[in-house]
Amino acid sequence: MYRLPAFLLASVLCIAACGPDAEEPTADSEERAEVVAVPDSVLGTYRLIAVDDEPLPGGVGMVDECEVQLSRGSITLRDDARYKLDVLARAMCDEDEPEEAQMMDRATSEGPFTVDSVAIRFISAIEEADSMADEPETEEGMEDEEMEEPDLFDAALFSGTGTLRDTMLTVRLDDVTTLTFARE
Repeated sequence: MYRLPAFLLASVLCIAACGPDAEEPTADSEERAEVVAVPDSVLGTYRLIAVDDEPLPGGVGMVDECEVQLSRGSITLRDDARYKLDVLARAMCDEDEPEEAQMMDRATSEGPFTVDSVAIRFISAIEEADSMADEPETEEGMEDEEMEEPDLFDAALFSGTGTLRDTMLTVRLDDVTTLTFARE
């Protein structure tokens, strides 16, 4: 019986597996490769601890004549390269007003994120929705939209670049606002 040398057998097997009939990578397999590329050191839940380097509650804008403050929140980074943001905002119209009388609004959003070394880019739910096919709005839907009160903090607009250092995640949302989170 004739035996092929081991290196020749390995070469034949490689040619058979890697030849022209080998399956080409698809966008789906590339997407899965990106998901796998999320380092374990990034994954987890981070609690909001500061807005613009000031402890909570921290101001993030104005509604009418009231300051909008974030009083608590968290962001979860999952292994499927998606985040979930959950924050509680309040309208501070009068400093003497009891907390129970203040307008409170819970805002949540989800979207994709990418990791490059210590930089994490968060893509807003709005940007993600824009990349999908747009459905025409009905007049009825527009009327309902006009009737709703505005969100104190529109979490769907959450996007920006974050920096992860040890257990601290700092996300710069725009030229003015920075949110700081600590790993739970």
